[in-house]
Amino acid sequence: MVDPQHLRLGNWLIGMSGKPFQVSKINLPAGSKNQLQPIAITEEWLKQFGFSHMPPLNQYAKRGNWRKPLDNAGNEMQFDDRQGYRLFSYNGCILWKSPIYVHQLQNLYFALTGEELQAKM
Repeated sequence: MVDPQHLRLGNWLIGMSGKPFQVSKINLPAGSKNQLQPIAITEEWLKQFGFSHMPPLNQYAKRGNWRKPLDNAGNEMQFDDRQGYRLFSYNGCILWKSPIYVHQLQNLYFALTGEELQAKM
């Protein structure tokens, strides 16, 4: 379940219908709190958000890295997919607690860049 206090307009969730939807109201319908589910970050979601796949650099990386350039100065976000977990970094600084859900990634992106993370659906 998702705590509505952690949501912003535009966040992607799994709704009561079982399908992904974007939050479009500040006040969610009564009773929806227990029925909204987070969406796990997958390769497909990373692609939709404009991340590019880079092949594994060593034997510890299973699937390689996913990178998203943020500007022309070389700033970027990166997911490093390792054995059973993902490391998230921003400009080379690894976060202690990486996002695991799409809405967390969207909120983190906004906090770091001041812009919305747009999905290409």
